[in-house]
Amino acid sequence: MTGYFVGEPITYTSQDEALMGEVAAIFNYNDEAVENSSLAKDASIYGCAYEQIYIDADGNVRFQKLDAISAIPIYDDTIEADLLYFIRYYTDEDILTGDTTEYVEVFSRTYHQLYKKNVSALTLISEEQHSFGMVPIVVYKNNEEEIGDFEPVISLIDAYDKIQSDSVNDMEYFADAYLALYGMGGTDANDIAAMKEQRVLLMASDAKAEWLVKQINDTYVENLKHRLEEDIHKFSACPSMTD
Repeated sequence: MTGYFVGEPITYTSQDEALMGEVAAIFNYNDEAVENSSLAKDASIYGCAYEQIYIDADGNVRFQKLDAISAIPIYDDTIEADLLYFIRYYTDEDILTGDTTEYVEVFSRTYHQLYKKNVSALTLISEEQHSFGMVPIVVYKNNEEEIGDFEPVISLIDAYDKIQSDSVNDMEYFADAYLALYGMGGTDANDIAAMKEQRVLLMASDAKAEWLVKQINDTYVENLKHRLEEDIHKFSACPSMTD
């Protein structure tokens, strides 16, 4: 889905050439095309993606994708549902001692706070003002429901995986087929071992031997797999790149 959506980098145009030059400089400084691809991938998987805007030590505008599964956006209760706060939490590990510390960041329209998590509380470590005039986080929603592209077809994918697994199991069962001997009730383990070693069966005229194998309707299985594959692409609205 990401390749289909942003496989070709997004292009921008403006009648204001001076403004476009400034924007292009910011985009180049931040590897914007790579960032867009990463954001699109997160949105496709998690249903949403988050990007933080900030000013680096050199005074340049920067933007960076945040981990989508360790973030909480908080919206106001107006009809516009504007972003009011944004919470980011993460764990930092000391590579020398192996000790871990949990941190929580809170972004508002005016400040950025950093908390350190203790046993039973959060301790404020730092608080800084920012000049963006809004929460410096961009929220990219994959869709209105904020669900991943694969979620509506999970059951179809599971069914396809089960058929593939069963097909492999059937091949293993075929390799482990049983040899049925009819009219040879007196055959013992030594006789079977000798047959296996010498690859010869000595049978009376009224005896018979055959392999007992599971009958596999290969055409039915392949048709079912093909139908599932088509439905996965259809219901996820994702074209088959190999078609």
